[in-house]
Amino acid sequence: MSTLFRRANGYYYIVTDLKDGSRRWISTKTKNRSAALRKLGEEESNPVTVSAMRLSEFKEDFLAYAKTVFSAGTNKIYRQALTHFENFTGDICLDAVKPKHIDFFKSQRLKTVRPQTLNINLRTIRSAFYTAQRWGYIKENPFRGVKQCRVEEITPLFINEVEAKRIIDTVRERWMKDAVALTSGLTDRHVWSLTASGLNLFAGARGGVWKRSMLEMITVSYLQSSSKSLNFNKVRTGQYKDTTVTIRNSGNDTLKISSIVSNRSEFIARPNVMQIPQGQSITDTLRFAPTVVGTDSALIIIKSNSIYSPDTIKVVGIAIPLTGVEVMKEMPTIFRLDQSYPNPTNPSTTISYAIPTRSHVTLSVYNTLGQKVTELVNAEKEAGAYNATFDASRLASGVYLYRIQAGSFVQTKKLLVVK
Repeated sequence: MSTLFRRANGYYYIVTDLKDGSRRWISTKTKNRSAALRKLGEEESNPVTVSAMRLSEFKEDFLAYAKTVFSAGTNKIYRQALTHFENFTGDICLDAVKPKHIDFFKSQRLKTVRPQTLNINLRTIRSAFYTAQRWGYIKENPFRGVKQCRVEEITPLFINEVEAKRIIDTVRERWMKDAVALTSGLTDRHVWSLTASGLNLFAGARGGVWKRSMLEMITVSYLQSSSKSLNFNKVRTGQYKDTTVTIRNSGNDTLKISSIVSNRSEFIARPNVMQIPQGQSITDTLRFAPTVVGTDSALIIIKSNSIYSPDTIKVVGIAIPLTGVEVMKEMPTIFRLDQSYPNPTNPSTTISYAIPTRSHVTLSVYNTLGQKVTELVNAEKEAGAYNATFDASRLASGVYLYRIQAGSFVQTKKLLVVK
């Protein structure tokens, strides 16, 4: 008895239960149910034998199915493998595929591809034919037990002196050219690998590994930083925080740093141009000056004549809102008097202010009658941000005024004392 079944690919299939308990699947090649029902009627009146399924029909049927269950890349591999097999064997029936067809396919395919590629084709076609067996198109998979092609072990490629000279001539960096030319320290001069790590050069040959410091062979500068990553932690927006990093020249030539820049404007390096003699160090200042609340991260990029230039330092900082009190350096651009914190207060509060230029500053507290209660600041101050503490433990509860004068800048604010 045959029934109609709709697969995930949208196509209808005629499923027939065979006497041996297996099932035969035949595609109607349509997504329309009415058309599929007509083909079901035709199948019941004139059954199609399994041998009627040809390779081209199976390929079309299988690829429609594979498109719904496999990735596009895997589907492409199936399409290519089945197409190559069909090109060499012809559009034969599935149950007519014999070992001679597979051997012919292998011999012809090896003329154009490597054994590794042919092995992939064989495994792919074998998988597709297992699906054909499951669908009832064939009783046995002819690719079952087919041996893979033998893949020759790849041996290291050794170069002679002539080839080595050709390689040396193509190397642009002078230091590498000199290093390659000085591999005569090996017992066996056939070099099959060459690499550099730090200031050491390593060459691999049949007799072992040759190692030598580049400083013994060439003149080179080598930048080393005291840290590859820095964390500024929390910094208030509109303020900044500095940290230092030590840059050392471990080479035997003068290290010339042409620039130290960041890929984000919140991070600044000073100085950003310098020269460091061999064996010496210089301390560089890195600054985090956030403008927007959030987590910032960037790379400090150091360009120089070091052999591994550009060098990088990862920096991270967290910008928090400019509220409350935190002792931190500021870069004030305007005169500012902040609201005291905490407010209301008992018994003391902190008053923050900032001046962009050197000024004589007076900061006093008054009661509501205009009488001066105390004078907190009366001194010459350099540009910067400052904090002053007001102790109200001896004052009565109520509203008080605090007033700042710095040059021509004058501002007054209120604070509340509660006991």
